[in-house]
Amino acid sequence: MASNFEYALSHTKSGWVTILGDDDGLLPRALERVANIIKITGTDAISSTWCNYTWPNCSGINSILTVPLRQGWEQRVSEVWLSKLMKGEATYPELPMLYAGGFVSTEAIDRARSADGQFFNSINPDIYSAIAITSVSDTYIHINEPIAIAGISAHSNGAACLGNNQDTSLSELFYSENDHVFHTTLSGPRTKSINIAVYDSYLQASFLHDNSFRVTLIDQLSLAIASAPMDIQAEVIDYCKAVANKNAIEISDVLERSDHLSRQKRIKFALNKLRRLLTWFTEIGSVTYDAKALQALDVYDASIAAYSIWSSHFHNKNWRMKKIKHAFARRVSRSKNTALLVSRKQL
Repeated sequence: MASNFEYALSHTKSGWVTILGDDDGLLPRALERVANIIKITGTDAISSTWCNYTWPNCSGINSILTVPLRQGWEQRVSEVWLSKLMKGEATYPELPMLYAGGFVSTEAIDRARSADGQFFNSINPDIYSAIAITSVSDTYIHINEPIAIAGISAHSNGAACLGNNQDTSLSELFYSENDHVFHTTLSGPRTKSINIAVYDSYLQASFLHDNSFRVTLIDQLSLAIASAPMDIQAEVIDYCKAVANKNAIEISDVLERSDHLSRQKRIKFALNKLRRLLTWFTEIGSVTYDAKALQALDVYDASIAAYSIWSSHFHNKNWRMKKIKHAFARRVSRSKNTALLVSRKQL
C-alpha cells in the first residue's frame, strides 16, 4: 500500500495532492471549498472533518451514514496538535494526512522526504503522512465541515487489521505485500492498537522531528492499553508485554501507568458528556442515518445524501428546528423511561 502511494506521488509534478481509497469519497463542491480556503489562507496543508459511511457489503454491521454538522475552518499550530496526538488527546485524521479529507501541497511533501527521496516510510501510509507533514509545517488549516467520506467496506485495510474481524485473509494480504519494516523497537506490525501504529510512524519519522516532544516507549505502551476497547484489550496487553520484554521494561510499570490513564480518560469522558448535555439545545454535533433507508448503496450515493443533509441543516431553519425538537423528545422520553425503571425497582 505504501509503495503504491509512493508510485502515485512519483507521477505528481506540482500543485496539491489528496489520495482516496476505493471505498472513500468527496462531497459535492469539496474541491471548490478547499481551493477557496487555500486562496484565502495561503496554507500548504489541510485536514478536514469526515463523514462516516458503512457499506452494505460489511457483514454483521449495519449500513449507516454519519454526518458532522459543523461549519468553518481554523488555523492550527502543528507542534501543538502533534503533541496532542502522541498524548492520545487527538486522532491522526485531525492532522493533515495525505488521504481522504486531507490535502497537501507538493512543496510540503518534498520537505518531508527522506534522504533517498522517499516520502512514505511506514507500513501505514495515512498515519505516517499525518505525522510527517505536521513535522515540517508550522501551521495547517483544519476544515470543521465535512469534505470527505471515510468508507468502511468489506475490503478496508484499516478495518481488517485494526478491527475485530474474524476473517484474517485481507489483513494477511496487507502484511505480506508490504516492503516496509515495522520499527525495531516494537514487536512487529500485527497489532490491533491504533496507538502502536501511530507510534511506529512517529519513530519512522524521527529524522523530521528528532523526538522534540520526548515521547517515551513506556508512555506509548501505557496509552495503547488504556485506549484499547475491552473486546481486544487482552490482545493489546499481550503485544505490549512482548515489547516491554524486548526493551527490558517492567510490564508492571506499564500497567500501573495505563490504570492511571484509564481513570483520567473516564473523568474526561464524563466531563465531555456533561458539556454536550449543557449545549445540546444549541449544538447538534452530528446525525446518523440508516444508509439503506436513504438508498445510499455506495459511496457516491452517500456523498450526495451527506451533502444534502449538511446543507439542509445550515440553510433550512425549519429542518433544524425539527431536529432540535426530535432530540428534545428523545431526551424527555429517555428520562421518563429511566424514572419508570427506578420506580419499578423501588417497588
